[in-house]
Amino acid sequence: MAYQMWTMRVLVLAVLLCGGIPWGAVCAPAANPMDVATMQAIAKSIGWSVKSSDPCDGTWAGLQRDLGSFPVLPTPLQFLRNIDLGSNSFYGLHHDFFAGLPSLETIVLDNNDLKVSSIEQADVVPCSRLRSFSANNASLHDHFPNFFGNVTLFPDLEGLSLARNHLWGVVHTGFGANSKISYLDIGGQTQNDDEKIDGHMDLFIPGMVNLVEAHLDHNGFSGLMPDATQLVNLRFFDASYNDLCGVPKFLGGTVVDLNGNPRVGGGCYLCLVICTHTRYQYYLNR
Repeated sequence: MAYQMWTMRVLVLAVLLCGGIPWGAVCAPAANPMDVATMQAIAKSIGWSVKSSDPCDGTWAGLQRDLGSFPVLPTPLQFLRNIDLGSNSFYGLHHDFFAGLPSLETIVLDNNDLKVSSIEQADVVPCSRLRSFSANNASLHDHFPNFFGNVTLFPDLEGLSLARNHLWGVVHTGFGANSKISYLDIGGQTQNDDEKIDGHMDLFIPGMVNLVEAHLDHNGFSGLMPDATQLVNLRFFDASYNDLCGVPKFLGGTVVDLNGNPRVGGGCYLCLVICTHTRYQYYLNR
């Protein structure tokens, strides 16, 4: 049997060939015609004997109705590279889920109500071949996952999309340094003023040498504007509605949005702010 590198979307969560019978596939309550056709094609290609043309009528052995959370696979899916689970109604993500996807390169979890308290480094590390991780508007409640910027852990990561979640905390110095990340979207986190993604852009953006497009808007970044004059591939940079200061430094041809940063264009003054959690923030006049 010739195994194929399946790209699956919406209807199927995972198909594991176990004695020729798919295990752990999940059926959405209302399948659209394209999803049905995809399931029928998969069944035909692997010789899956089914009793009807409708994968959601309860007669397909091994296919379950949508249970709301991602299952843990008993055996890794060695051949699955791309999976799109966006715009569903999943609300859970087991910490062992990624362990069953060692060849995963692209995953889309957008527009789900996951309410995940954390995405741990140890959970995702088995997917060391990741090229794109997208979980926009997925109700993630967590500190910003800095480990995605570690080129040793994810040497091939090109796209990271975590916009419109409930993430907070500091983006570490050197995040994404010398990585392949070309697309970064962490904008529009829906936290209050005390819990936002923050840090200093000038301590990580200049090291993201392959960056093409960055969305960092509506967060709590402060301090100096990053010097992006060495980022020769950068074409779009949105850092609107933060608390940046200093003179913008970008190569010609880069589209830049810095609205909502009233101190951009001037110097950064020296001040000391005592915050609610006795944190100290310094802005140096330079």
